[in-house]
Amino acid sequence: PPPPPPPAVDYSKLTDQESFIHKKHKEAIENFHFTYDDPATGLKVVTRLRHFLKGTCCGNACRHCVYNHQNVDPERARSRLFNSAFWVEDPEYVEDESEGFL
Repeated sequence: PPPPPPPAVDYSKLTDQESFIHKKHKEAIENFHFTYDDPATGLKVVTRLRHFLKGTCCGNACRHCVYNHQNVDPERARSRLFNSAFWVEDPEYVEDESEGFL
């Protein structure tokens, strides 16, 4: 079954840059585009629509993943949070230096 629709975006939780990213994503979706250009880097970003059509999480911790990062490495997944519009790096995340060492 498809994932549930995202909850309403809480704009009070978004920075100005995140609001702009949300606007660019929304424009892409409204125009039936699968990608948009990231305003900060110029890199192509895959939209929620394209992720949905893929049918599963690719494991890359994508910004607009609709599958709750289910195939993302657990360590990487812990470093991300959902800001009510899309996934971002968690500014409070501290990498556990003991992980990955034998």
